[in-house]
Amino acid sequence: MLVQSKNGPTLLRHSEGDLSKIWPAKSNLLSSSFFYPYASRFIQNAQKLLKLGIPTPKISAYLFEPITGRRILRYAPLPGLSVRDALHADEASFTWRDIARFLHSIHEKGVYFRSIHLGNIIDLGHSNFGLIDFTDVTFYRSPIPLKRRAHNIHFIYKYQEDRHKMEQTPSPWIKESYLEQAPWNDEKIERFELLFERYQASKGYGPQY
Repeated sequence: MLVQSKNGPTLLRHSEGDLSKIWPAKSNLLSSSFFYPYASRFIQNAQKLLKLGIPTPKISAYLFEPITGRRILRYAPLPGLSVRDALHADEASFTWRDIARFLHSIHEKGVYFRSIHLGNIIDLGHSNFGLIDFTDVTFYRSPIPLKRRAHNIHFIYKYQEDRHKMEQTPSPWIKESYLEQAPWNDEKIERFELLFERYQASKGYGPQY
C-alpha cells in the first residue's frame, strides 16, 4: 500500500510493479464526481493526453464494485521519478528551463492541468516529462489563455518543500524560464507578470527573490 485515506487504501502497488488507484463511492449527490466519476475522467484524460503526445500511465484494467461503489483503475506507472522526488533524491537530470519548456509545450497544445505541481510531473530522462494524477484537466482547442498560464506557473510554487528546493538551485527558476520560452512582446509579458502577482497576493505564496 502506498497511500491510505480515512476510507481505506487509495493507491496500491502490485508485485508485478503495476499500480491500482482506488476511488471510494461519493455519497454527495450534488458532487460532480457522482455524475462524472474521477476514474472516468482519468481514462478519458489519459487518452486525450496521449493523442497530444504527452506520456501518461498505460491503463490495463477498470473495475466498478456495485456493492461498495468503489472504482479501481490498474495501470503501469511511467518509468521515472516525479520531479519532486528526483530533486529531493539529488537525482535530477533536468533544469528548470527543461520543466518550463514542457509546461509551455502543453499550454500551447491547449492543456490546462489546474493542479499541476512538481509531484505529478514525471522525469522520463533526457529532458522529457510525463503526467500523472490528471483528473482535473481542461482541454482547449487552441493554446490556453494567459490567465490560465499564470495560474499554472504560480501553482508550481504552492508547496513549501518545492519552493525551498527551488531556492537552493541556480536561477532562473520556473517563472523566468517559462517567459524565456514564450515569444511574447513586452505588453503580453507585463500582463502575465501582473496576473502572476495577483495570484501571489491572493494566495500568499510564490517565489522569494
